[in-house]
Amino acid sequence: MKSTTLIPLFTLILGASAYFTCQQDKDASGQKIDPFEYRDHPGYCVGHGGSDEGRSSKCDTTFACYSDGNGCTPFRPGGAYCGKL
Repeated sequence: MKSTTLIPLFTLILGASAYFTCQQDKDASGQKIDPFEYRDHPGYCVGHGGSDEGRSSKCDTTFACYSDGNGCTPFRPGGAYCGKL
């Protein structure tokens, strides 16, 4: 294979490794905010890897983030799908 063929292939493989995890909101002291108690703090769905690195979408209040690190589905109408009630 020519190197010009390998570079786009390598980029494609790296792009495919992107994933999203949810992160709970934190208060001023750095403590996690429980979305059961505070529905206005549902957390975020954050991208890792590839072009999605650092991209985030606020979780839907119905499907909030109740535990950091769980997989989530970003960029849905109404907010990201971050968990189940």
